Amino acid sequence: MQKIRINEILEKPIEEIPFLTISQNSFEPQIYNLPIYVGFVENLPKTVDAIVATSDLQGIVIQNDKEILLGEILAKTFPILFEMYFPNLELKKSIAILCGDLYTNLLKRGTSGNPINVWKEFSEIFKWTIGVAGNHDDFGDRIDELNQLTNVKLLLNETISVDKLTISGLSGIIGRSDKNFRLRDIDYYNSITKLIKKNPDFLLTHLSPAINSKQFIGDEKLTVILENGNPLISFCGHVHWDTNHPVVLANETQVLNLDTKVYILIDKNNFG
Repeated sequence: MQKIRINEILEKPIEEIPFLTISQNSFEPQIYNLPIYVGFVENLPKTVDAIVATSDLQGIVIQNDKEILLGEILAKTFPILFEMYFPNLELKKSIAILCGDLYTNLLKRGTSGNPINVWKEFSEIFKWTIGVAGNHDDFGDRIDELNQLTNVKLLLNETISVDKLTISGLSGIIGRSDKNFRLRDIDYYNSITKLIKKNPDFLLTHLSPAINSKQFIGDEKLTVILENGNPLISFCGHVHWDTNHPVVLANETQVLNLDTKVYILIDKNNFG
């Protein structure tokens, strides 16, 4: 199969979801919007109608005086979105990609907690829900509950094949290995190098590479490792890049930063 490529991302989001979060410079919840973009890809397998990718959904939506995780609300939005914009596409032929940090609360910025309800909501909507954990995700003893969902794959450090796609993923970030979803730098880099050698179509990480030419922050060594491998599509998050377009590395790898963004990637012939 030919390599999957992102050809275009529409400049304006098709929809936005308002949410509350504790911003970096405030102790009180502020209102932000989660943009939902449409992108066009080539060489997507015929068995897959769409790839929906997102990360860092650290927001809360208030409904009926109840605080609900932004990711739960987002998942429930897709049936309406597909009916409005993609009536000829099926969610049960689509794959959700989640790249971590799907929990928050309105008490303290950067709080860790259990995002399992987000994963469950996505699993009820999509054929497959595949992703990695972020450093603020803490499944606790409910991780076994997640593993029992037959259409969910939390990739700690592995490669899987679904619907003629090869997807590799490494959870967490670089840090003290005694803390939640953190690896020593040498272990992280060695794991990424081994995963890339599997020649995946998609590489899922919470950590983003650094793109110094565009002043997009991230990990510089991760950039080097990506550039030394075969071209792929890298989905990542953890830090926010001020762009909704993929960055192309020297080896033609496309890096799509998902932090507080949503992408619906489809064949252009299926839009409109």
